[in-house]
Amino acid sequence: MRNVAGFLLHKNDKGTFGNTWRVVLAENEDVLSEIGWEPNSVEMGFAAGDDTVTIARYTGGNALASAAGSTPEELLPCIAHAVVRQISWQLMFTVGMASGTLRPLGLLSPILAQTIAKAGWSKQDVKQYFFEHARIPAGQFERILRDRTGKPVWSLAEAVGDGSLPKLFAASDDPDRRVPILRRAEDYMIAVTGDPLRTNAYVFAHNGMRGWPVGRKIATPQK
Repeated sequence: MRNVAGFLLHKNDKGTFGNTWRVVLAENEDVLSEIGWEPNSVEMGFAAGDDTVTIARYTGGNALASAAGSTPEELLPCIAHAVVRQISWQLMFTVGMASGTLRPLGLLSPILAQTIAKAGWSKQDVKQYFFEHARIPAGQFERILRDRTGKPVWSLAEAVGDGSLPKLFAASDDPDRRVPILRRAEDYMIAVTGDPLRTNAYVFAHNGMRGWPVGRKIATPQK
């Protein structure tokens, strides 16, 4: 993009989160402080203000251009839908192999985060929204696990019975009942980053135990 098209960061490249291969991103901690949300570093167990890096592995991503709305209820449905679209065989990390290790990452541009926070929502509120709304039919959940992980029989009811899943995954025997794609709301990861004036979001599908997020403190050289 740089060598052929001549795109230069902060000049004529207006990709909200950078192009074309997103390897590194920095959170906008000024905006996080303004809206009262904790940065990812604090969620990873570090003190506010520490220089840290978190490394994880993702299997793909999906951009949402121009998320529209002036309230969380207007903005978040399309992002929750993108979370669902991005998840497939990764459900094996919700139940089964390394159960409970699935941690999708959502990027919110600053203006989206500011709009959501203005309504009084915390970052945990956003995670809870995804947990309650980024859901799929139970029959589809079971079919994905059977078809794409090679297990001949996979029953959410049996997984609840043996303690592999919380009870809400077997609230009824209706195959059309909607179930979450994660075991708990806290497993979602959210970062505020990108062009501050663009109303865009991005969703990454996580690679479970093969890409479990790991944080480390950075020792900054003294001048």
